[in-house]
Amino acid sequence: MRETVLRLNSSYLENERSIWIREPESVSGASDLVVFLDAERYRDRVGALSVIEELRGHVADSWFVFVSEQSPEARWRECPCYPPFAGFIGEELLNWLASRYIDFNRIKRRVLAGVSYTGLAAAFVAKEYPGAFQRIISQSGSFWWNDCWLVE
Repeated sequence: MRETVLRLNSSYLENERSIWIREPESVSGASDLVVFLDAERYRDRVGALSVIEELRGHVADSWFVFVSEQSPEARWRECPCYPPFAGFIGEELLNWLASRYIDFNRIKRRVLAGVSYTGLAAAFVAKEYPGAFQRIISQSGSFWWNDCWLVE
């Protein structure tokens, strides 16, 4: 699976971060897009790359995009229900991907995944940008944040 690592400069967040893009085996046949927040955690700690490789051939051919945190300090600021971060993911990132890599007319499902604080961020993106993603995976989302207001 071909992978490209790029830097994306965000006008929403006024910072820059790494983006890993793993292309599907058949670009024209890919029907899904999976965006992972907390790239380093999913790639280095969770072992997402191994899981993706093991599932190849058993699930739909997909684009996999991993979004890095800008810094640990920025993660604490950006992930807990921060509207500029939601705009970065729901608008800026998707538009950037569409303009350079992915034909969104071919994509049937868009999935956003996050763990802990980015699990909360993924849920907030879904609230702020309904329809941007059809599925949200919030692994152990930090819904305790701010007295659980998002849950309410």
